[in-house]
Amino acid sequence: MAAMCEEEVEECEAKESEAEKSEAEKSETEKSETEKSEAEKSETEKSETEKSETEKSETEKSEAEKSETEKIEAGKSVRQKRVRQKRVRQKKVREKRVRQAERVRLKRVKQKRVRQERVREKSEAEIKDRKERGRKE
Repeated sequence: MAAMCEEEVEECEAKESEAEKSEAEKSETEKSETEKSEAEKSETEKSETEKSETEKSETEKSEAEKSETEKIEAGKSVRQKRVRQKRVRQKKVREKRVRQAERVRLKRVKQKRVRQERVREKSEAEIKDRKERGRKE
């Protein structure tokens, strides 16, 4: 009789410890998901802020270039205007290439982050699977 009671007590304790472990894993999972979502939100906000700042600076640059061009056109010869226009076009092309390179860089960084996150999630899933297999055996 006493042996049966002890076995029941041990089974109850084992069930309680498993329940505590599963609750701990759930809380860790929720915590990591929350952190992940917060990180994504901050990245999105950061990229939007950078985008708006870039657009603002581009607008200011274009306005400055227009005013410079108008000043130059008023006082210079046709040949000098053409040279200046060519330089402005080349400058715009360079800036466009720089912006494109920055977009590509940001895209690659984001892709790398996503890949790392997937690998991390996969490894966590494998660890959980191993733990579950160990419990079953």
